[in-house]
Amino acid sequence: FFPKVVLHLNFPKKTTFTVIAHNLTPENQYVKSVRLDGHPLMTPFLKHADLFKGRLLEFEMGPQPR
Repeated sequence: FFPKVVLHLNFPKKTTFTVIAHNLTPENQYVKSVRLDGHPLMTPFLKHADLFKGRLLEFEMGPQPR
């Protein structure tokens, strides 16, 4: 398991995209909610441009599927 991943992107400019999985354990393997820069992510995908804006993607994990 990786509770935090940081992507260092160099094109088209240098930015950092961070992914954090809060409460990630072997028991908490299901996604309860997802936030992009603190706002709920309402779609099951990201736009390509979001990767290059220096964003923070956070997953809240739990023991049961939604």
